[in-house]
Amino acid sequence: LADPTSTTTQRDKHLSNAQAKKWEDHTDDINLHTQNNILINGNFDIWQRGTTFNHDNTTNIYTADRWKTIGNLFDGSVTRQEFTTGQTEVPDDPKYFLRLECTRDSGAVSISQLIEDARTCANKRVFLSVWLKSPNTIPADEIYILLLRHFGTGGSAQDGDEQDAPFKTKISTPITNEWKQYKFVIDVPGLEGVTNAPGSFIYPAVGSEDMSSKTIDIANFRMSLTPEIEKRSFAEELALCQRYFEYIPSIVFRDTGSTTGSTTGSTVFFAVSKRDIPTIILSNINYVSTSGLSVEGTQKSHFAAYFYG
Repeated sequence: LADPTSTTTQRDKHLSNAQAKKWEDHTDDINLHTQNNILINGNFDIWQRGTTFNHDNTTNIYTADRWKTIGNLFDGSVTRQEFTTGQTEVPDDPKYFLRLECTRDSGAVSISQLIEDARTCANKRVFLSVWLKSPNTIPADEIYILLLRHFGTGGSAQDGDEQDAPFKTKISTPITNEWKQYKFVIDVPGLEGVTNAPGSFIYPAVGSEDMSSKTIDIANFRMSLTPEIEKRSFAEELALCQRYFEYIPSIVFRDTGSTTGSTTGSTVFFAVSKRDIPTIILSNINYVSTSGLSVEGTQKSHFAAYFYG
C-alpha cells in the first residue's frame, strides 16, 4: 500500500510483490459489479436496516448496506451523518457519511465490506481511496487501511488478519476535523498455488488496532481497477444492495373471515433476485391466526407467507 500524504501532495506508490504471477483473465466467472466501481454503496447513501446501530460489547453487525463492523467486541455506535448542503470539502456532493464511534477500550475494530469471491482483483492493480476526518484529532499511525483475502471454507489460509495483513498501511499524519482524501495503489497477487473454496471473499477496511475512545468519519470509499471511478445512479446502487438484503415495508393479507382450518396467504416477489436463498424475518405482525404464521417455498426471487386458521 502507498503511504498517503495529503490530497494536494499525494504520491502514488504501489507494492511490488515477488509472488505475483500472471493469471488467466477470469472476469467472465465473477459477478463484478463493474471493474471501475467494485464497492457497493461506497457513498453510504443506502441504509435499509436503519441509521443508528448501537454496539454493546458486540461486533460483526451490518450497518449501512454492505458495510459491517469487524474486529473485537466494543461499545459504541455506527451512525449515518448528513453533510451540510453546499459543502465543498468532499467532491461529488455526497449526501451522507458514516461515523464509527467507540466509547471504551475496544482493541482492533474496523468498518469493512465483504466482496464475494477472492478471485475478484486477483493479479490486478487496485486503486483504493477514502475521505476521512475525526471530530477529535486522532494521532498519526493510529488509523489503518487494509485489503484482505479469505479463501473460503476448506480453502487456503487467508492472507493474514487485521493485525498483520500483507496489504496494510497506517495513515502517517493526524486525522483532524477537516476532510482529507487518502489514496492507495495495490498490486493484488494472483491465485497460483492457492485453493479458492466456496464462500471466499476479499475485503477492504478502515479501522484501528486500538479504537478505544475514537471517532472516525468515512465518506466516498472507492475501489476500482482504474484511477477514475464509474458513477452509478441511486437506483442502480439500491438494486446492487438488494441482491444481498431487502427491506419490504409491508405485506398485506386479505382477511377471508374464514374459520379454523382455512389458509390466508400471499406470494411475495423481491425487487431483485438474491445471490442465494435468503433468510426471511417477519416483524411487527399485527395479526396472528389460530395456528400461526408460516414462511414457505423461499426462492431467490420470492417467498410465500401463510396464516393458518
